[in-house]
Amino acid sequence: MRLVGLETASRDGRVRLSGWVERRGRPGTVEVYFEYGEDLRPFVRESADAFFPVLLVASMLYAEPLRLDAPVSADLLRGARELQAVFSQWYPEELSEVEVTAEEASPSRVDAGASASFFSLGVDSFYTLLKPANDAMLGYLIYVLGVEKPLSTYGRGQHEPVVRRVEQVAAATGKKTIIGWTNLRDVFPLDWSRHLHGAGLASVAHSLGRGLGAALVPSTHPYRDMLPWGSTPLTDRLWSSELVRIVHDGAEAARVDKIAGLLVDEPLAVQHLRVCTENDGGPDNCGRCSKCVRTMLTLQLLGRLSSAPTFPPELPPDYARRLRHDDENDVSFIRENLELARRVGADRRVVRTLERLVLASEAEAYCEGRGFFPSLAGLLGWYAWTRNVLRLKEWYARSQNPAVRFAWRRLKGAFTAQRREPDADRSSPDAQRDAVAWSGQRARPS
Repeated sequence: MRLVGLETASRDGRVRLSGWVERRGRPGTVEVYFEYGEDLRPFVRESADAFFPVLLVASMLYAEPLRLDAPVSADLLRGARELQAVFSQWYPEELSEVEVTAEEASPSRVDAGASASFFSLGVDSFYTLLKPANDAMLGYLIYVLGVEKPLSTYGRGQHEPVVRRVEQVAAATGKKTIIGWTNLRDVFPLDWSRHLHGAGLASVAHSLGRGLGAALVPSTHPYRDMLPWGSTPLTDRLWSSELVRIVHDGAEAARVDKIAGLLVDEPLAVQHLRVCTENDGGPDNCGRCSKCVRTMLTLQLLGRLSSAPTFPPELPPDYARRLRHDDENDVSFIRENLELARRVGADRRVVRTLERLVLASEAEAYCEGRGFFPSLAGLLGWYAWTRNVLRLKEWYARSQNPAVRFAWRRLKGAFTAQRREPDADRSSPDAQRDAVAWSGQRARPS
């Protein structure tokens, strides 16, 4: 794969940064572009840095050497070596290390530039925006069409209400907006979440390198769930250059804790929260897909679902079937809701439903790569052991409840009282012999 040229041009009130890419064994070149309003022209930087992250991941997937006929940030080239090692170990059957050929560029700006956060109206985006520590540093919110969904998806104007909501939230929080367009997902139809998440956002940030000094990427998972993913605290920082620093933000909190600890008390977030991926980039939450259902479940456990206008007022009756548990990413969110359900003392039916989903995912992971009979034998023992452990945990949790302990003491006292003779003289020899016999000891001969 080869980047053969760069171009910045204005047309129809927009400024477009284009990169022309050749693929091995394919005729001609294809255009990859980032486009913004003409007022953002001072931010747009014509540099290979904007195309390097996406092209590197695509080259690893297609197993092609990468060559760039334009200078690239020295920091990016150094980070690429470590990034290739990480991704090739995470996805050994999909991504392989490739040779990179490019000239190192010298930074051309001394000042720090503005700070921005990527913003899509989701839980992670709102948490990064509303976190007190970020309030003073953030100046811009970035929303780029073609990142969340391929740009070809937006053919019915469904993005317009989303853009208006982003602008409303920005105005309410005293920030400015950066609205853009990119066709990178149409040109490279890769797995966004697992492969391109961090690289795609880094490419957008570097395309704005004349005005931005730092770009915050809202976290998907907390530090404790550092599973292979396209955007993590380990990898995002490696997409930084001398001019634009990429910051992974919010991994100190799990998603349910972001909602419970900050968002449910912020009317702005509750009013505009948008998590759905089945709406083709539109403004609404369908209330039926896995992402909607797991967010609605969190809000219901917190007693706030009815006050969230962007969601249906009730969970669907078959919510358990709609919660995906195909991989560790999905299961991590189910575990978070399970922990929250236990913490708030939710209905036992909800807790058991979530426990069954976690157990089912663990069973599927155990059976993967094993034959039928070894899987069956292992599952029977594993299931019996796991269910017993869960029952013991439940009994122990109940024993710590003061009301349960009081009731147990009363029941124990009533049971003991039934074994006594209330009218008998306990000081008599017969009563003493009975007491000794009841205790399991042999009475001494008189």
